[in-house]
Amino acid sequence: MTSCPDGSSPPCVWKRKMATVCNTDTTTSSGRLLESSSGAKIRMQTNGLPNHCPEPGASVPKENIIDFEVSFKNKPRNSQKMNRNLASQDEPVNTSLYDGDDQNSVNNALCDGSWTQAGFLKQIDPEYNEYSGNFESIVGIALNGVPIHTGNSEYGSDVFYPKQFGKKVYSGKKISVDKCLGGSEYSGYYHYYAWSPCILPSGPSRNSDSDSCNLIPACKDDALAYSLSFMKNQEKTIMVIGVARDGHSILGPYRKDGMLWQPCDVDLCNGLEIAGIYYYVTTMFHPYTVGCWGPGPKKTVSQECSNNVKVCSYGRILSYALKTFTILSAIYFTIFY
Repeated sequence: MTSCPDGSSPPCVWKRKMATVCNTDTTTSSGRLLESSSGAKIRMQTNGLPNHCPEPGASVPKENIIDFEVSFKNKPRNSQKMNRNLASQDEPVNTSLYDGDDQNSVNNALCDGSWTQAGFLKQIDPEYNEYSGNFESIVGIALNGVPIHTGNSEYGSDVFYPKQFGKKVYSGKKISVDKCLGGSEYSGYYHYYAWSPCILPSGPSRNSDSDSCNLIPACKDDALAYSLSFMKNQEKTIMVIGVARDGHSILGPYRKDGMLWQPCDVDLCNGLEIAGIYYYVTTMFHPYTVGCWGPGPKKTVSQECSNNVKVCSYGRILSYALKTFTILSAIYFTIFY
């Protein structure tokens, strides 16, 4: 890199800033404290700078002063407990605006990041507030304060396995990422595009070198497999690695049994329910992180912007069976009634 954020010459020094506040109160315009109608709220603030050296380039990433507040979805849905803080926030089984059986709908969810805009979040949580920051295609914040991007690059398709999609001329182009599977090539703001090995202390963040993924043979060959290679056995379980902008927690790539999440585990939005609580998970297949604001329906068709898609075969069979049953029922009633 040729320059630092302040215009000085390398080596560069930057300050990371992150703060998280959780409360159950809200303040009126007159300064009076009231109990929030939506229960616990979490406010997250970060300047988006990583705790490791980013990929070398013309300059280091710019500060992205992100500051937002949202209802924290950390309690079971439909709970009958009298002391539950989030009782007013019980979610329906499916809050997604998308249809997992429809090709256009699946593409709109998993190939287009417009749903990350504040207006869509306001529909889910009217008390959601953004105070500052560039949130374009940002779905959450990792535990180390780095923003998490959708699994699509700024060119319009899968960041790791791009595929020419629709009218997006450059969608087949591959964006550059570093050893932490993050980058700032397009916007100047650093973010992760998937599960990052640098979220945990065991990852390559301990190494002060700012290596590009393309300069590391294992990462260049298979960036996703490389990202898992640093995890210790005790880390291969369910763990929270971040918080989504809609208030749900984001989990790492492993299940409780030490196996990776599979397509039949997740819904269209790359989320699932554990003990009544909805989470997003990071997967080794597209969309890698949050695919849409969930809970969502099961996906039975493949998104057309990725060459690394997996669809649950059981979901396809079930969808086909339901459609067949509906058609046969219609024929039966037409003939006999």
